[in-house]
Amino acid sequence: MIERDEYPAGVPCWIDLMQADAKDTMAFYEALFGWDFEVRTPPDAPFVYAFARLGGSTVAAVGGPQQPTDAPGWINYVCVDSADATAAAVEANGGSVVLAPGDIPGSGRVARCADTEGAQFGLWQPAELHGVQVVNAPGSWNFSELNATDLDAAARFYRGVFGWELSPFGIPGDPSGFFRMPGYGEFLAQRARAPGVRTSVVSAIFSGVPEPATSTR
Repeated sequence: MIERDEYPAGVPCWIDLMQADAKDTMAFYEALFGWDFEVRTPPDAPFVYAFARLGGSTVAAVGGPQQPTDAPGWINYVCVDSADATAAAVEANGGSVVLAPGDIPGSGRVARCADTEGAQFGLWQPAELHGVQVVNAPGSWNFSELNATDLDAAARFYRGVFGWELSPFGIPGDPSGFFRMPGYGEFLAQRARAPGVRTSVVSAIFSGVPEPATSTR
């Protein structure tokens, strides 16, 4: 198990799921992964947002009901130094801002964006909340995939916004590959987040699916 308390800019750091029925969603993941939940919203709030925990540490969040701006499925949030500046970079590179940057008191500043094919993702500028605490353990988040019809366009977009580099898998005739964040391996090694592990992979990209593209993790 890798315990995390910090993420560098450009690395996915948070994941959540908004559904029509938060209560049923929490019951499902409790039975599936053994998660327990800490509801973070007040009782009179029009929606529920809860942190999912595994062994006392945060692994994800779920909530509901789903809002018009919420794409179905899980949403990845990438750690950024400035949600406002990165949202501007999204638009400059042909993407769109679905939900403008806004503050979550005591946690951070968040935005929801979409890439050039419509796959949605979040931006997370941390304050007190830096991201999930457990990754790469049974029952926790450990990998993301992006399905895209135009890999070259996706590679240009995410390189322009986050600085990600696309490394092909090396399979003849298959252009799919891993997104890598330069310097991430050194970050992990220097901070002993994962002794002996120097991977810089932050996501994977695949092609050949109908539009719109979808992002999952």
